[in-house]
Amino acid sequence: MPRRSLPLRPSVAILLGLLAALTVSVVPAGAAPVTRMPGKAIEVMSPYQAQSTCNPTPKPGTVALSKLVMAAYPGTGTSGIARDCSIGGLSEHKEGRAWDWHVVYSNPKQRAQAADFVHWLFATDAYGNTFAQARRLGIMYVIWNHKIWGSYSAGSGWRAYTGSDPHTGHMHISLSWAGAQKKTSYWTGAVAPILKAPNAPATPVKVAPIEPPARDLFPTPDPGGDHAGGSGPTTPVVNNPDHLPVLAVGEGAVDVPSDTDGITTPFLLQGGRHYLLTVTGTYAYGDEPMRADAECSVWPQDQQWHRRSQWESSSSSGHLDLTLQGHATSWTPAVDSGSGCDTITHTYTLLIQPPQDGALELALRDEYRDDNSGSVHVVIAPLEGAATD
Repeated sequence: MPRRSLPLRPSVAILLGLLAALTVSVVPAGAAPVTRMPGKAIEVMSPYQAQSTCNPTPKPGTVALSKLVMAAYPGTGTSGIARDCSIGGLSEHKEGRAWDWHVVYSNPKQRAQAADFVHWLFATDAYGNTFAQARRLGIMYVIWNHKIWGSYSAGSGWRAYTGSDPHTGHMHISLSWAGAQKKTSYWTGAVAPILKAPNAPATPVKVAPIEPPARDLFPTPDPGGDHAGGSGPTTPVVNNPDHLPVLAVGEGAVDVPSDTDGITTPFLLQGGRHYLLTVTGTYAYGDEPMRADAECSVWPQDQQWHRRSQWESSSSSGHLDLTLQGHATSWTPAVDSGSGCDTITHTYTLLIQPPQDGALELALRDEYRDDNSGSVHVVIAPLEGAATD
């Protein structure tokens, strides 16, 4: 006699049903894009390159990325690349290097496809390179479902995005100039350097463009007001007697000399807003080869760059480093050439969020400045407000 099939116990049937439902909701219909690893060498994380020109013509790398993703994930589409220059606000769409992938968060299949794409984009490759495909494609930032990820602050992971569009109906992807020009190793097999915008000035314009404040950001209380004479509560204020401009869009740049107590930015940063600081250059703190940059230094007895100076037992005190508000901080190298130092470009980045409105104090920490010379160049750019698409 043939054996009779026994009914599944209720607990087993429920478990299998849950597994089936889970499989349907998380497995995308298509496969991830083709992974490319032409070798161990790979692009550095892209710095933040805000819109600085206006040429909305879709760039070849942006077009290729859109075709690559839509082919891998059937049923998704495009919400466009180009945007007219007359539309307000900064946007890489106006340079043809941003793409809006039409994928909807409320659609379970498309939500799974988006998750699969992001996992593929940020995965570590066989050589140990983190965010491998994102770097090889020149991905600068991604906005999706109330969150933003930026290559310039990859270690911070996904951060809250508070723009007016929550990006639940499409995923925004902005590319570096190398990625937009299709010059990165994903397409060519050769590692691309950091490329600037076509016809862009070699040096950022200092302190401009900065919007003047529509009002005095730090008003001085009226001595003849309702609370004069000490009656009633008062609101703490910070005076702004010089009526400094507010760094709300664009970039501000300053040079920090090595032979002074430092400088204060000639503009204000807004409290609660994220700013990306990019510092480049080296300075001398004694006879050659006693040189330092924002985070590392080299001295004659060693001839190699270190995050700690020759007088420190650790790097935590920040000797010879670029300090903020009088405090030591930890700068991230654009190219980590060993021990957390960038000995190739001497470029470092830092993401900050000032707790309140005010200017930024920058100084190179060295108690003996008589034999110092040179300076470092710092570019400060607000992130929210620029990355709005």
